Amino acid sequence: YGEITVNGEILKARKLISPADRIILSNVCPTIPHKISIDELLNLGLKPFSAMTSLRISITLQEFSHILSFERQIIVNPDNIEIPESLVINYDDIPYRIFSTRNNMNCFICKTTGHLATNCPYVPEMTRKQTQMPTSPKILV
Repeated sequence: YGEITVNGEILKARKLISPADRIILSNVCPTIPHKISIDELLNLGLKPFSAMTSLRISITLQEFSHILSFERQIIVNPDNIEIPESLVINYDDIPYRIFSTRNNMNCFICKTTGHLATNCPYVPEMTRKQTQMPTSPKILV
């Protein structure tokens, strides 16, 4: 990436941000070891930057905070590799269909990335306001 000289010393430059993607795998049975899922990603040509972790369920009650969801996450170097929407992983002679998504904002109206449905440029403003959920309940007296 080049180099600069400061007070007679040559300093090599490097990227400020390394390209990395967060991949979320859904529908992963908790009995499937992380290594099996990571091996599938390696077969696709992805290089892991982090360890794979299981995601917890979204619940606020403390007594259920230990319960894991059927989702896992990992940070990978994408190298412009197309990640399939689903994979079939065989574990203990049972095929499991796993779904993969990148950590992108996806619009469910126009099916493009980069914005959410609430800000879709292809939907008229009036329609968008009608489909939004209220932020707080109204109390009638």
